[in-house]
Amino acid sequence: MEDTLRELSDKIACDVIFTAGATGLTKADVVPQATRLVSTYELPGLGEQMRRIQSHKNKASMLSRQTAGLRETPEHDALIVNLPPLASDIPDTLRGLFTPDGTQTEPGIFDCLADFLEQIEGPTVRLREFGAPEDPIDTEAEPQSLNLHRPTQETRFPTSFSEAAATARESVHRDESVQVTGSRPAPTNGFSEHRVVHPRMTPEAIERRSVQRGVRLVSDPSRRTLDPLDLLIEEPEDGTKPECTVVWLHGMGTSPEEFAPFAREILDFGGPKARFILPRAPRIGITVQNRQLTTAWYDILARIGEKPEDLPGLKTMHLKISQIINQIVSQGVPAETIFLGGFSQGAAMALYSGLRQARTLAGVIALSGYLPAPELLAADITPAGKMTPYFMGHGAFDEVISPVVARKQAGLIESAVDTLVWREYNMEHEVSPDEMKHIVQFMSAALHG
Repeated sequence: MEDTLRELSDKIACDVIFTAGATGLTKADVVPQATRLVSTYELPGLGEQMRRIQSHKNKASMLSRQTAGLRETPEHDALIVNLPPLASDIPDTLRGLFTPDGTQTEPGIFDCLADFLEQIEGPTVRLREFGAPEDPIDTEAEPQSLNLHRPTQETRFPTSFSEAAATARESVHRDESVQVTGSRPAPTNGFSEHRVVHPRMTPEAIERRSVQRGVRLVSDPSRRTLDPLDLLIEEPEDGTKPECTVVWLHGMGTSPEEFAPFAREILDFGGPKARFILPRAPRIGITVQNRQLTTAWYDILARIGEKPEDLPGLKTMHLKISQIINQIVSQGVPAETIFLGGFSQGAAMALYSGLRQARTLAGVIALSGYLPAPELLAADITPAGKMTPYFMGHGAFDEVISPVVARKQAGLIESAVDTLVWREYNMEHEVSPDEMKHIVQFMSAALHG
């Protein structure tokens, strides 16, 4: 939990992070403690207000450890908020409580988020009217989207606030600053005196901040989310439950089908029964090959071990690999039973991504590979990446990726992590039986100690 919060704040640069786990008194309710551990300081007012809102429904909410905190780093600030664990309670927490005639009796936490973003010089906040949902929320099933902005037949806010929200929406679409003029009633509905005038930054400043922080709060149809990778999945042949899951990255110019038999080979050498997930690299133009199209995890701009390197491509592919790992974990598979590995360029990608993962994995297996962007390792390695064990195997006669480069980078990784196993074999750019034996030993030790 702590590693995930750190990655969302420090690596992905989220401005606001909401959690929805249990916040009670049991040891399993880890969300509040994780929030406190990663926060620079706690914001008790938000926690008190959320408990106040919930107390109207459940008096036991006063026992909740629900909290919020601010995580500060030299490059970025992030607000972390523990929302209630029940989906049916979240809308009231965000929006606040209202009487049937539309009077707000308890302000929701959204009333202060715009102030927070403005104080840390965040991007544009789109103002919307919040109406209570007409349809009851099913408390038995968690909805995919809470749709807090669903319009209602009758607005709950005074006309001036409706006009202000409309002005803000139109200005956001035109990329203009929001300037609301005219008279305004006293803030009797729980709004602060300066709630309706946003943003105070110029569009140019907002654009600069969006590049620096990497996260936009205003929807931009021109920006696409990461397209997921195509996957080849190989289940154990006998249909039984696997002991572990292996995410395996093929080499440049090859395909996942070439490594489909790898699971059977590991089993034949006495290794664990594994489920193999083999992503397919996209076809891109390789700079050192006159932009010839081939399957690759990132572009090659110079000789291996030399600069420049395709840092944007590496970062994008790391996020896509993390998506796969997160999806596996969401299906109930412990991260400690997941291996990330690959051959050649796939091994390089596995090392780069494994060192930056938010969760400690069973291990990273890199065969005939190298570490891209080694100069960034000290700054980018995560606590989970440090704790994950690593296996690097390389051929002494490899003419594709120099064993001298790989050996030097293995030493660099060894100085940064808790466990690294380096093996060198009398072979070229390939996999040998001796190497398979050592891979099996590494996997068994990682799973069973």
